[in-house]
This record gives sequence, C-alpha cells and structure tokens, in this order.
Amino acid sequence: MNKTAATIRVRARATHFASILALAALATACLSSGRADRDRVPLHVAVVPVAVTAVVPPPPIEAAVASDTNDDAGAAEEVADVRVSIDDAEFTNELAIALERAGFSRATVLEPPSDLSPTEFGGWDSNRRDAYWIQQSEDIGADVVLHGELRFVPDATSHTNEKYWLNVPLFLIGGPLGFFVADRTYEVDARVTAHLHERNALTLDQRGLDGRQSEVMRLTTRFEGADLDLVDRAGADAKTLLLSLILPAGGLAKTGPRVDRRLSEHLTTDLADGLAEELYRGRANMIEADRIAAFYLDPSIAIEHTEAGLVVRGEAVVHRSEAERMHEFVIRIGDASVVGTFDEEREDPSESTQRNRLIRFPFEATLPAGSTSTELRIELLGGGRQLAVRTYTCRVPDRS
Repeated sequence: MNKTAATIRVRARATHFASILALAALATACLSSGRADRDRVPLHVAVVPVAVTAVVPPPPIEAAVASDTNDDAGAAEEVADVRVSIDDAEFTNELAIALERAGFSRATVLEPPSDLSPTEFGGWDSNRRDAYWIQQSEDIGADVVLHGELRFVPDATSHTNEKYWLNVPLFLIGGPLGFFVADRTYEVDARVTAHLHERNALTLDQRGLDGRQSEVMRLTTRFEGADLDLVDRAGADAKTLLLSLILPAGGLAKTGPRVDRRLSEHLTTDLADGLAEELYRGRANMIEADRIAAFYLDPSIAIEHTEAGLVVRGEAVVHRSEAERMHEFVIRIGDASVVGTFDEEREDPSESTQRNRLIRFPFEATLPAGSTSTELRIELLGGGRQLAVRTYTCRVPDRS
C-alpha cells in the first residue's frame, strides 16, 4: 500500500487591488483551461467531522534568544499578542469544498445523530462512533471515507519579512501604495493529519477507522504561516492608515481582533486547500488501492449524451495473477440502473511485465435518457476465489 507520510507545508499570502485584478484574470483562465480540465477523481468522499484541538506547548527548558536577523527579512522574531481559533465544523465544511474544487467528484460532510447532543455523542466509545460514521458513509453511497485531526497552538509569532524593505521606498515616496504590501509574517504551529479508507473494505475492517486493512492513504499537512499587509491587519481604520504616512506600515497594527480573525481564516482555508491538493496528487493510490483488491476502474471514463440515452464506456483493470478476473458491473444514475458483463479481455503490453500481467476488461452500457442527476455510480465485481466490490462516482457532463 502506498502512503504519503511526508509533511506538506502551506503558506498564505495576502493580495489586494492590482494583484486581485491579476488573480481574477488567472482564475478565469483556470475555470476555462485549468481545474475544469484537470484529471477528475471518480470518487465520492465521505468526510467525518475533523477533530480540532488547541494545544498548549510545554514551556521551553531554556529561554530562546532571538537573533538579530532571520532568513527572510533580517527581522527578529517576536511573540505577538495574537491568538488564532478554529471551528471544527467550519474547517470540515471548508475541507469538503476544497476536495470538490481540487477535482473529486463529490465530498459530503457526515452529520452526527440529530437526536443526540454533542456531549451525548461524544460519550459513545470509539468503536460505536466509528460504526456510526461507517454506516453513514454507506447510506450516502460514498466510495472512500476521510477522517482526521487538526492540532494547533493558539499563540502566533510575528516578524517583518523581506517585503518590509520593499515598503520602505514606498513609505518615503508617500501615498497608499504601502498599504498593500504584505510585509509582516505571522507563524502558527498547526497541522492536520488525515486518513483515507476504502469504504467497502472499511465495513470489513474490525478496527474501524483505526484499521490499516482498509486504509489507502494517510498524510500530514502543516501550516507555515500567513503574510498580511496593512489593510489585512487594520482594515478601514482611518487612524492607522493615516499613521502609515509617517511611520512604516510593517510596524503598525501588528495585533488586534482583526489580525486574529484574518489569521484564523487563512489557517482554516489554507490547511483545507493544502490537504485537498495533496490528496488529489495521490489520486492514483486511491483509485487503484491494490492492497484492497486486484482490480480497479481506469479513470478515463467516457460519458456521452446520445439520442438513445446516456452512454458510458470504460475499462476495469486487473493485475497481480491470472486467477483474478472480472464478473459484472452495475451503473446507477438516479433511480435507473444497468447490470452488465464485460467485453473480451485484452492484455496491455505497455503496462505488463513477466511477473505481473495487466489485463483490461472493456465495458459499455446505455442508461435511459432524462435523468437530471449530475453524477453516476459504477460498481465493479471481480476477484478470484474471494470476490470484492469496488465503487466509483463520476460526474455527468452537461448536455452540449
């Protein structure tokens, strides 16, 4: 089983006015030729609410001595009177949005029991809670289940960065240009550790969400920090903005409720985006998951609207040994479904080796026209002496 164990770091940077125009143009281009065209991940992700914990680090054995310079800007690090806060529900919802934005077919946040208070549900033992989440993921038709924990130290550190010196000439020239230079860096010790499980295998894993038999990926993403400009820190506070005409902006509005809020927002969105992107990069591990079963769906699915109905063409891929074979497939959209058998198998010489043959099983099916569903579900049944089921969820393209 392939796992991502390396730490991924993300850093946020503030951008305003002229930069926003450039980003808007870039975003438009991305919508037409970027993320919209990137390889889609044919998986429906069930997201278990992320556990968020604020931790207090132990006091250092020796007092840290601040250096006169640092790598970025030559500014001493200082402990700022800045505290971040993260809401678990907000972060979980942001993560689901980030997963769909990254390219997953669908991401659904699982809900705790509506007839229990958070305290009552938290009083369940871990096995009972895991069983509840697994059942919920099955009820919504998820293909994989994501759960994790976010731990962070509320206190932030702050220092000027290399843009501080860029801001000095702007300050000498005068005017508001220096308002929009992100010349101050805030650093927070925060990380989220996530585990992704194949849902069908998870129902058989006796250890539940702690099990390794159903786990297809795990990784840790860290938040490095955020660079904030004066507008980020002070907002529309006229007194501070006027004061920046006689004092460098990097030394103004270093703390305050707005700084707390903006830094917390950056931490929430950037950790969610960073985790979603790393999961997307590991999509091959999720789709193939060769430890779960010796077959998988080739993600190059063709879905086409025709007069006869919705035509779906694809291939199941089998590897390992000649004993593995495919039995049947089921495609569901809305209330309609089609059950079929695979076409004649063929070996893929470009991917086969002497020890491991890679066999492709083509399939094609036509579903009734008229469904308004935006996604369809593909179930593959295959294996040798022990049969296994793999499920995948694909987006249905709009009618052209």
